[in-house]
Amino acid sequence: MLAVVGLLAWFSSRRRAAHVADAPENRAHHERRALIARLRRNGYEPNDVKVVPIVAIGLLLLVLVTSSQSALWGFLRATTGTVPTPAAALHPLEAPIPRPAGLPTATVPALPARLPVRPEDWQRLRAEQEQRLERYGWVDRPAGVAHVPIARAIDLIVERGLPARGGR
Repeated sequence: MLAVVGLLAWFSSRRRAAHVADAPENRAHHERRALIARLRRNGYEPNDVKVVPIVAIGLLLLVLVTSSQSALWGFLRATTGTVPTPAAALHPLEAPIPRPAGLPTATVPALPARLPVRPEDWQRLRAEQEQRLERYGWVDRPAGVAHVPIARAIDLIVERGLPARGGR
């Protein structure tokens, strides 16, 4: 991107240098630059926007994006032989599961479309989670690993701080 801006600046400076010093438009240009210099000395900042470089960069980006998409489309077509269309695309959950060749279909059991979930199951699961967060208990008793209530864990971190990373 910087290279493009540099090329545009170099091209515009080369074009300006080609003007004849005595041409009327060149005199108007020098008068305008003198006016801008006077304004800047007095504390004013002219806010003219140069449209040509902005449009040129926009067109360049449009060409780059279009050519990249075309190249990717060509690569996809060359490697697969087809290009998927949006109408033919399936939702990932609706797509058929590819099965390895040589395995009978009975080895992969089909899952039901939806598993039944009752409100009591959710309530029991939530109660178990809250109990684990609010009470002491063992994670691995032989190894001596326990869990503490979340409020106590926060207090311990505030008191002791987080452990330092190893190797630094």
